[in-house]
Amino acid sequence: MIREDYNDAVQSIWVLSSIGGLEQYMIGRGMDS
Repeated sequence: MIREDYNDAVQSIWVLSSIGGLEQYMIGRGMDS
């Protein structure tokens, strides 16, 4: 039970981190162009 909750939390953090990273990447490219 605890392990499943942990995996869900990690997945949520990973998704948020990925979205944030992608946003930063797009902003960086926008500034460079």
